[in-house]
Amino acid sequence: MNLTQRCQLIFQAGYQVGQNSFRSLAAEMNLCKSSVHRLYHRLVNRNRFPESCLWETEAGQKWLRYLVFASIFVFALQGGIGCEKLSQFFGLLQSLIFGGLGLIYL
Repeated sequence: MNLTQRCQLIFQAGYQVGQNSFRSLAAEMNLCKSSVHRLYHRLVNRNRFPESCLWETEAGQKWLRYLVFASIFVFALQGGIGCEKLSQFFGLLQSLIFGGLGLIYL
């Protein structure tokens, strides 16, 4: 199971404080407690925006991937726009936090 799949499992489990514990979630998913704790806090830090819940689903990740590839292809490769403008564009979409994109990676 890769990192994306583990994050999706934790998101789908919907950890709620006081109702279930990291230990019980870890036992359900066959992961260690520290891994579930780390992934949960990763999700919390990523989900700062209202549209962030879309990114945690498989369909949302697929759509975000298409958006990034299409934007790079149209703007950078065909249009000749540089990395700084692409980074600014993705920053306005607030997708940099989820995708881990930065000026260096573009």
